[in-house]
Amino acid sequence: MKFTFDTEYQREILKYVVQDPEGNIALLRINQSYFSLVEQAMVAESILKFYKKNKRIPSYVVSKEWLRTILSNNRYRDLVTPDIEKESYKILEYVYKTPLKDRDVLKESLFKFIAYIEMRQLNENFDLTDFSQYQEYSSKVSQILQRAKPEKKDEPIFLVRDVVERQYRRQADSDVIPSPFKQLNATTNAGGYPRGSIIVILDKPKRRKTFTLVNTARGYLRMGKNVLYIDLENGKYQIMDRIVQSTLSRSKRDLISGDIDCIEKNHMRKYKRLGVELIVQKLPAMVSNANTILELIQKINTEQGIHIDVLMIDYGGKLGSINEDKDDYERIKNAYTDLENLGAELQLDCIWTAQHVTRKAGEHKETRYEDNDIAGCIDIIRNATAIWGLNSSDEEDDNNIQRMELVVQRDGVPYGRALFTIDVEKQRMMEFTKEQIELYNSKFGDPTKDKKPTKRGTSNRETRDSDGIASKKQRGDI
Repeated sequence: MKFTFDTEYQREILKYVVQDPEGNIALLRINQSYFSLVEQAMVAESILKFYKKNKRIPSYVVSKEWLRTILSNNRYRDLVTPDIEKESYKILEYVYKTPLKDRDVLKESLFKFIAYIEMRQLNENFDLTDFSQYQEYSSKVSQILQRAKPEKKDEPIFLVRDVVERQYRRQADSDVIPSPFKQLNATTNAGGYPRGSIIVILDKPKRRKTFTLVNTARGYLRMGKNVLYIDLENGKYQIMDRIVQSTLSRSKRDLISGDIDCIEKNHMRKYKRLGVELIVQKLPAMVSNANTILELIQKINTEQGIHIDVLMIDYGGKLGSINEDKDDYERIKNAYTDLENLGAELQLDCIWTAQHVTRKAGEHKETRYEDNDIAGCIDIIRNATAIWGLNSSDEEDDNNIQRMELVVQRDGVPYGRALFTIDVEKQRMMEFTKEQIELYNSKFGDPTKDKKPTKRGTSNRETRDSDGIASKKQRGDI
């Protein structure tokens, strides 16, 4: 007997569909009739129906609710027995919560599975004894075999010939990945950044760059993304403690005391139900490069079954280049190029990192950093999709406000701003509400509408207290 894609394989296909970033592309090419078992067909139908309506893969909880609706449908009253219903829920839990392994093998064989099903259906519907149908039969076989070829990354795409494939891909995955912050997404033309983008946080040394990266990592966890945090200057336990603080909104003293250990365990169970993980790894600075990170990601995927979606690097300026450049400028420039290639090769959602500013850039701390304020290597703007500066005036610091000002980006408005309330003691950063943003903009203007960014702050402290954000009247509102 030749291998005919047994039920265990078909169950792995369902797992691939919901867990792999490109699984939704495969979802549009299959339907529930491809699956031999009724319970697997029910699970496939629930996921497919949700996707066609909402253009995204449902979460486990949502998919479970859709499956319940389908199983109770009058159409399947005679088909769905209590045993099938129970097994359907077991399969759904398995495909969402069991780590996906051998994704590359599954991706390649998936197209063969689709071709196998379509060829079987074609043969059943054609009368092969009728010679007049042979030409039509041959044409359909060619089409099936063409679709059975997995997409090659190095192949060109065609405007006319590939129109259907492009439409499949746009519906399945637009290659635009939202960040955890709505205000950042609003400054882009498509509501997010292209897959594999490098986003850089800019500020002076020992400010809030790591603080911002930690909170960004937490934001991606809430989005259901697996995060790898590469530390090149702090220490993996220090970073992990700060991530736990941010997650629980607790101080370091609370963490060390042990009084919140039970709270931490309960919170981690929530992440476990989401099926996400955050991994922190310390790597030696200047020696480690993009290949080191590539090997680490592949090891995590192979040994742990965890597919990394987002890469955080603290910070990119301390990476070595694959070319082993000795000059700092060339090393940093090539390290960013290596990171860009890494993101494309692994199809990462995005890469976040940080970079210092020059000493002279201190005069722009209260307003907005410029591209020539970048320290080490200004050429990183060639590789970065967006660069955001961490700016704040004295009034904003007094009121625990962090302002991110857009320095440069490829696809979006030239000026943009994002506002956050921060609690450094608890390592917590939260976006402004709509009302807080409107209040702030009424005072300082909206940079997305102004031709030039408004200068904030003044050297006169009394003037700032009467007109600025730090006045007692406004503190309670913000």
